[in-house]
Amino acid sequence: MNADVFPELPAEQAHLQYSRACRDRMIERFSRVDPEGAADEITKEYVEVTVAEALEDLRTPGAGDFFGRIREEGPGGDQWYIGRR
Repeated sequence: MNADVFPELPAEQAHLQYSRACRDRMIERFSRVDPEGAADEITKEYVEVTVAEALEDLRTPGAGDFFGRIREEGPGGDQWYIGRR
């Protein structure tokens, strides 16, 4: 695609790449959670289930991708990416 037609495309692609890298780091960190360190059996089970659900969600194709952007007009306007994370 031509940067003249879509001048924001490189910045959007960089943001998406960053979002995906963050998702990969989240997967890595969740994978290292050890439920054996829980205070009791109920907490251990809760941690196991919560981590398993989070990993399943994060490993879903497209997980972490944003699907929209809201940008305030004018100089210094805020910008928000709308998505799953």
